[in-house]
Formats: sequence, C-alpha cells, structure tokens
Amino acid sequence: MAKTPEASKHTSIKRGSIDNQCPPILQRLNIEPDHWDYLINHFESRFKSLVGGAFKLKQVAQSLGYQRTPGIRSCEVYFS
Repeated sequence: MAKTPEASKHTSIKRGSIDNQCPPILQRLNIEPDHWDYLINHFESRFKSLVGGAFKLKQVAQSLGYQRTPGIRSCEVYFS
C-alpha cells in the first residue's frame, strides 16, 4: 500500500500534474496567443500601473479614489 495518494498507482491525484484532457492554458484563461506574445515582450511599456480584468480594475481605482481608471483600455483589449 502506498504511503501517500501521490505514490499510489490507483489514484488520479498526482502532485504537479495537469490532466491531459484539459485544454491549453491560454485557452483556459481566455487569452489570445498573439496577445500573450505581445504581453510577454512589451508588458512594462504597455502597463504603467494597474493590471487585470476591467471590472476589477475599476473597483480598485475607485477604492484608491482615482477619478479615472489607468490602463483600462489596454486591459480590456488584452484581458477580456
């Protein structure tokens, strides 16, 4: 008998493994491959402050007392 579920041959629980039936990570995150390529090469020049989904960005900007939401257009393009 195995000492842990990870060591067992009779369980689907494997530490650090991703089921082969799962779609690719970018597809699961709803990120276009071209957008991902651009983001990883130009991230700091594109985003100067807040980064995230548009809804969350608006919430954070409001909680910080900002009158405008910085970077909202870029976040809508790349994270929507």
